[in-house]
Amino acid sequence: MACALDVTGNEPTAKKGATVTLKVIGANTTLRQASVNQTNVSANIDATRKSVFFDLADGRNKVVLTFFPPPAPETLDIVEDCGDGTTQPVLSFGISIHAEATFDIIAS
Repeated sequence: MACALDVTGNEPTAKKGATVTLKVIGANTTLRQASVNQTNVSANIDATRKSVFFDLADGRNKVVLTFFPPPAPETLDIVEDCGDGTTQPVLSFGISIHAEATFDIIAS
């Protein structure tokens, strides 16, 4: 399975209709909720609460991920899970009391 996202530009891009799987890498942080274009996709969060998948519509796709914060600050990495153990970075930031990540993916 190949990566769906092209992360070489200022914003991630992909083909419309592509299925994207995002994974959270943080020792104590888990996904609480996920939405794409204001549609709740939290039912697609896996049992470990560490990854979510969704399909991309044509145009700008606004992704909002909300996290259960860790008891102490930590670095959180959001990567695309490309399958076969391959990942590529999408975002990285420090997390503490409240965390939400919002970013766009352009699909065409």
